[in-house]
Amino acid sequence: MNLIGGLINFSRLVVYRYLTVVFTVLFAALASAASKPPGGLSIDTSGVDPVLRWEFPGSDPNGMVRYVLKTRHASQSSFVNQGSVPSTATGYKLSGLKYPVSEYKFLLVSEGGSGTSAPSESIEILPNCSQSAFGLALTKNIQLGIVNHTIQIPRGTCSWQAGKTTIPGGLYIKGSGKSYTKIISSIDSSKNLITYDCANGRRAIISDISFARLTSLPTSPAYGLKLNNSCQKFHVYRNSFSYFLGASLTVSGDSYVQYGVINQNEFKNAFFVNSFTPPYYSLGYGVLVYGNGATGTTPLILGAEKNVYVENNTFSHHRHSIASNNGSRYVFRYNTIIDNASNYIAMDAHGKGSAPRGSRSYEIYENTIKISPVSTTDKYLVILDGKNTPVEFGGNQFAGAGIRGGDGVIFNNKFLGTVSNPIYLTVESCSSLTSTGPIPDQITSAYIWGNTVTSNSGVTGSAKVTNACTKYLQQNKHYFLTTRPGYVPYPYPHGLAKTY
Repeated sequence: MNLIGGLINFSRLVVYRYLTVVFTVLFAALASAASKPPGGLSIDTSGVDPVLRWEFPGSDPNGMVRYVLKTRHASQSSFVNQGSVPSTATGYKLSGLKYPVSEYKFLLVSEGGSGTSAPSESIEILPNCSQSAFGLALTKNIQLGIVNHTIQIPRGTCSWQAGKTTIPGGLYIKGSGKSYTKIISSIDSSKNLITYDCANGRRAIISDISFARLTSLPTSPAYGLKLNNSCQKFHVYRNSFSYFLGASLTVSGDSYVQYGVINQNEFKNAFFVNSFTPPYYSLGYGVLVYGNGATGTTPLILGAEKNVYVENNTFSHHRHSIASNNGSRYVFRYNTIIDNASNYIAMDAHGKGSAPRGSRSYEIYENTIKISPVSTTDKYLVILDGKNTPVEFGGNQFAGAGIRGGDGVIFNNKFLGTVSNPIYLTVESCSSLTSTGPIPDQITSAYIWGNTVTSNSGVTGSAKVTNACTKYLQQNKHYFLTTRPGYVPYPYPHGLAKTY
């Protein structure tokens, strides 16, 4: 296929109102299946020349990556910067661009022996990190009906206002590295800094950005990112969230529809307890998972691909590193928690109380909970009790996993330091209940095994299980200190963490 003929074919795949760059992945003629293009595109502007990179390789290691450049300033037949690299490469230097890189869009298309693949996601990079620049690009892509497209935010530190950015599924956000792209929530607000609306059934993907609330004594909870309306196949990875005192990341929707992976993120500093003036709050979550409060009997599904997976993240200084409610389902595994708030619970599942339903299920395993011997405080993390009482983190942890409702498994977690109740089981509002039971959405089938505590002196033993509501919870009836019969964890890492 000659160069111009190839471009004519590719021009049928996508048409932009402004600049387009088409990268062609040419595969060996003997390919036995439809070629798959590389994915996870990003644009590296740290050097003299920008570099188009791809995180996930294509399907044929023997092919070549060839690019062709077209701009709106050139005639239809005028093409420049053609070249190729082996498909095993992870990027291509975009030397000799006539215009700033922010005036181009890029995509990858692969061609193999069995035909041409669908294009990869496309990508553009903004001229700066401002909320207005992002808003203009977002509006243009929505108006053009473009989906499966990444808007990359370049290096820089910019202030964004909470409650002003809602992104439809199918448009993705990527920074230029969480150490380089920094978005600061400029106003202390109870609104989310960014909301993804997945009502259209498309994906939400966000990566490589540092998000933070403006540090000051709090006047409202402040929230970071929300994935709303049952996002499917979502992927949130390699970000940093700090000082979103209500919740850094909220996932909300139908628990049997929403699913995806939250991995390789840093969650820091979330605590908001107001006991002084209404409205009263007890918040402070790294990840908050909500179901849709479905009524009636809902199935217990464990070890499945489709769930909210929180894996391989780091959490520090939270009231709850993870919390859930209203028919929620989640898997929390292979994470590290450092110095949770001393008098609170690191890993939580609510029962029926503040929401129409309690949590439905949880799978909590292979996590490491580190508790420093001496507690510390943070001047921005206080109890709003009229005296701004400092909150202690570390020292002596009240509870590791605190389950107030729902069913599931808790196993092979390691507690390093002093923790009074490594596994704490209760029923929501147990002490004030007068019913003979059972209580709606209480624990009925929890299996707990293999959890350990290593003291500050280095002695390791089995983690204690505390039953704090004996009038409604009985061992070997509602909870069991053995492996769960027939349970098989879903393979780690989750598949969505490995491919685009």
